[in-house]
Amino acid sequence: MIRLSRLYIHPVKSMKGIRLSQAYAENSGLVFDRYFMVTNDQGGFITARQYPQMLLFKPIILENGIQIQAPDKQTATILYKDFINHPLPTEVWGNHFTAFAAPAKINQWLSQYFNSAVQLRWLGKIPSRRIKKFPAIPLSFADGYPYLVINQASFKALQKQCPSDIKLEQFRGNLIITGAEAFAEDSWHTIQIGEVVFELVKPCSRCILTTVNIDDGSQHPTGEPLTTLQSFRTDEHGEIDFGQNAIAKNSGLIRVGDTVKILTKKQPKQYKTVKSTKPQIINQEKETTLLIDVNGTEYLANNQIVILEQLEKHGLKIPYSCRAGICGCCKMKLIAGEVIPLTKTAIKEDGVILSCSCIPKTNIKLLLS
Repeated sequence: MIRLSRLYIHPVKSMKGIRLSQAYAENSGLVFDRYFMVTNDQGGFITARQYPQMLLFKPIILENGIQIQAPDKQTATILYKDFINHPLPTEVWGNHFTAFAAPAKINQWLSQYFNSAVQLRWLGKIPSRRIKKFPAIPLSFADGYPYLVINQASFKALQKQCPSDIKLEQFRGNLIITGAEAFAEDSWHTIQIGEVVFELVKPCSRCILTTVNIDDGSQHPTGEPLTTLQSFRTDEHGEIDFGQNAIAKNSGLIRVGDTVKILTKKQPKQYKTVKSTKPQIINQEKETTLLIDVNGTEYLANNQIVILEQLEKHGLKIPYSCRAGICGCCKMKLIAGEVIPLTKTAIKEDGVILSCSCIPKTNIKLLLS
């Protein structure tokens, strides 16, 4: 029998999740899931893709707010009533809406762990965020869908193939299913858990976040489990899928142990077998100072850190998604100079490079369209 085996919420986007025995499911997501988010001082979202150490922060839900425990065990408590009254412009993946900022004292406390000015933001009692795909659904700070369904048998199948030790929590699912065959979820269209019906909208495209160790915040040196997933879960567009993005068609209480009914099915997405692209050795040379010229403006850099991260530290907004050399969103044109590619596909034709997977070797000139 197929059942709901685990339930997770992630109160603060990219921070440690909380395992529950029951939760109330709404069309906007599980109650308290991604109600808070860390942003830069302009309201742009920040995630563990950029700051892996975020996974070591532990949120604790309070009746009237939230407490956050930092990796060094220091804590800060923020009450809902303390958030700034007027909503501020906020952004997630180019989606613009408004949210409420924590007071300066809290933001200053949080900023010390990021070495830059950051803010904690709250959705508010009535979330204002909407996305084009589902304009009627008030979405939390989740990337694009309220729910992520993961089949435990699929994880175990991946675990058997993966050469490194991995944990289910690295995939940050909400609804964990047991009792089904591996990757049976690919063909599910609508399912029912308790009294709540969920539509499985699309497979979840995975990113570098899956390669971060949830216990110490370190990234796996050869990109596991993403590297293994790439070998057998790559679609025709180059996306690597694991789990299913979902929306709830109604509201209700769901509990661990609830029966999962498969109501309707669909044609599963097809995947191809590809040779995994494993990272090469990172530059071992002594650190030197370099210049990166982007569209005619020069920025100080070094020969140790990937281009994308260095430019972000200078305040440049470079499009990205996976940060693992897969999606191609961060591509730039290399006009002059040399780079060290970390993957075999990091340098494309006509001088196009992936800024998330290349390190400067010399002074370089780049063109960002």
